[in-house]
Amino acid sequence: MKNRIVFLFILSISVSLISCNSADQPNSSLNDSLQKDSNMKAIQLNDSALLLVSRDSSNLDSALLLTQKALQLDSGNIIVQTNRLSWLVKDKKYAEALREIEILDNLEPANSETIFLHGLLAEKLNKKELAQAKYKQAFLLNDKEFKGKDSDDKLFQTLRQKWAMTLYFLNEIEGKKEFKKMNSEYPDNKTAADFLSKERAELFNDAIDNR
Repeated sequence: MKNRIVFLFILSISVSLISCNSADQPNSSLNDSLQKDSNMKAIQLNDSALLLVSRDSSNLDSALLLTQKALQLDSGNIIVQTNRLSWLVKDKKYAEALREIEILDNLEPANSETIFLHGLLAEKLNKKELAQAKYKQAFLLNDKEFKGKDSDDKLFQTLRQKWAMTLYFLNEIEGKKEFKKMNSEYPDNKTAADFLSKERAELFNDAIDNR
């Protein structure tokens, strides 16, 4: 009789656990469905923003509003975040862009392009220590990628230019030396020659404006 009571007690616990798990599954499925719906709406809002800007580049305010709504639905959408950041920079809303890029930095901690732009925005807002820290971080990432490539690789020159650019903003003298080397080694590549023809202020403005 005692064994029967124990068996029934264990059986009742098992049934309870199964019931609890069964109750959790519909909630989990519902949450997944709602999240997918939010993600899809965020994509649609981003597409609408892209369409607006493609039709008329002066529609930046409307596009930014759409991306803001999209990120409220899906805060981790890197594509929406990147588009929004680009339009903030184009609209010269540098303080807001700096706040946005901190979020993007956290989403993509190893993206040297984003980190370099973070440095440019910091310098634009006279945050010199932050700018130097970001330039160094971007340089180290580019240094690792560039030096890991064989010189015969078709991406070698592009990576070298990225590497030299971040080096230039970190250390102007050393950066110029590298561009002079590239200008000598690759006479058909006009990027180095164009770079060397400009002063730092113009290069800085180009680097921000072309983002």
